[in-house]
Amino acid sequence: MTLDPPRAGPQSTLSRLVEDYNPFYLLSAACMLFGVFALNDSLDWSPIGPRRLLTMIVTLNIYELAVIGLAIFLMRRNIRRDALLLLVVEAFFLADVGFLNMEVFATDVKIGLLVNVIVFAAAVMKVALVFNAARIPLKDARFAFVLMQLAVLFAVPGIFGAIAQSHNDFLPALAVYAAWWLVGALPVAYTMTISSVDLFRRRPDGLPVGPDVILSRVLVILPMLSLIAHLCLANWVYKVTFHPANLAPLFLGLAVLAGHADEHMGTLGRRIRLQLVLPFVAVALSAIKFPHDLIFAITPGIDASPLRTALIVASVVYLEGLWQFRQAWFGVASSLCIAAATMGHTVGSINDNSLRVAQTGASAFDRLIPKTLSEWGMYSIGLSFVLLAIGALISLNRRPAIEEVNSQDEVT
Repeated sequence: MTLDPPRAGPQSTLSRLVEDYNPFYLLSAACMLFGVFALNDSLDWSPIGPRRLLTMIVTLNIYELAVIGLAIFLMRRNIRRDALLLLVVEAFFLADVGFLNMEVFATDVKIGLLVNVIVFAAAVMKVALVFNAARIPLKDARFAFVLMQLAVLFAVPGIFGAIAQSHNDFLPALAVYAAWWLVGALPVAYTMTISSVDLFRRRPDGLPVGPDVILSRVLVILPMLSLIAHLCLANWVYKVTFHPANLAPLFLGLAVLAGHADEHMGTLGRRIRLQLVLPFVAVALSAIKFPHDLIFAITPGIDASPLRTALIVASVVYLEGLWQFRQAWFGVASSLCIAAATMGHTVGSINDNSLRVAQTGASAFDRLIPKTLSEWGMYSIGLSFVLLAIGALISLNRRPAIEEVNSQDEVT
């Protein structure tokens, strides 16, 4: 299914622009978005009453249903360009770009939970309508993944609100860090559920992709970007300091996604480099100073921290790269990550334990070096047996000479 081409004719430039691209849909979406931000005081994040919030949520959902209905009508009339534009606009609003679900949770957690359950159910219906309009079957894995992203997008503000309410409106840094791990898991889930080769690569015939692929890309990317914006905004709303380690899970997830981006030999080198470099960036971000709130005990004497967690997950990502690309560098990188994770949970403890292990190893090696003539003799005797065994293995591995075998057969 291709988009309808621009119409040719002697119209003026302005009229041709309006006729071919119909900018009024984008202007309508921009006006709606500005109205939402203006009415909910998002520019300065001032608290507003639940009545106004509910009114805006209902109004926005009515607007979205009108957009979807008009898109379906235009699609049936074979006006595909305008229909696709409306569906992309709807995908934009599905990603909660107005931050209304976060706002309603910040006002009241119980009301926010009830409202967001209803709004999420409406979102499922709207996504189903959008997929149906784009002629994408609902049993397609893209539908399940989009709903997964929207579920996380709707749930995270509620979880933050509930945790903050139980901690006197204080949101622990560990809760934000855990949410970033949830975001980092989404690229991995995408790799496992959707064929990125089919969704993001160019068509082999060189023709443009269809509206279903364009819409799928928008519905995959926009909720992820909105979720990242929600998490960054949560640091400001709840006055939580942002730490670079928060971004580490996202880089680890993107490393897996980059390794499975496509199957072209021309991009093999780039995919290998990305899956090697991105986990290193994640570990480097986790090594930057982080608060004690992000450290907790797993077992007595063993603490978990952003650095140790990133090292362990990075080792798994590197092992996955070793399995996929069969490159020794991935095995080396995984071994280094595991070794560093066993040394400690901070950069300081890793340095101290590394020096201690090096000193212990040097002392042990020094004790193994013979000092007297009798010790050299004992080592020589032991080495003779080892060399004898190696020689025996080499001899047993050889085949008998052909002449010897023939002569033995004649004797028998």
